[in-house]
Amino acid sequence: MAIVRDDQTFDQLRRISGEIANWKTHDANRYGDKVAYFDWLEFRVAGFIEFVNALSHENGDSEYYFVDVLALASDNLILTAGDFPAMKLDTRANERDYFNELYSSVNFIENVNYAMGYTNEYAFFPLSMNWHIYGLYDIELARIQSRAPFPATPFPHDYIPADEAHRLIRLLD
Repeated sequence: MAIVRDDQTFDQLRRISGEIANWKTHDANRYGDKVAYFDWLEFRVAGFIEFVNALSHENGDSEYYFVDVLALASDNLILTAGDFPAMKLDTRANERDYFNELYSSVNFIENVNYAMGYTNEYAFFPLSMNWHIYGLYDIELARIQSRAPFPATPFPHDYIPADEAHRLIRLLD
């Protein structure tokens, strides 16, 4: 696990996160036909990273990224220490290391002590785009979309029914 410091990777992550940070599009051909919804805060709950590792493995990906979508999209992003608002993870990431990295300080915003775990909009995805998880605080909802079936690894909490998720998404209009 490491904070991303590479310009080329940053540009690629920015482009991809801009594409998936959208509630209106569920392109099954591009992102997979398995879709489920859950509470947006699950990314900070015990057991979550094991589920994400299993999801990545099921889709044939060995590494993936966690990005702060709002910070990544910011036009006035100031890279004071070469840190980008993104972490690279692999399927061997354990919960302790994930939480340590999630709450460690990064320095991409001038005069702000920032930790990735305090984002209001996030995305997890591999560069292959075989799957992604997108979460937004504004409606307290996250979406998982995958080409492969969801792993048997138990999810930390219950999924939100699709009709309730769609009601929340309509609040964004």
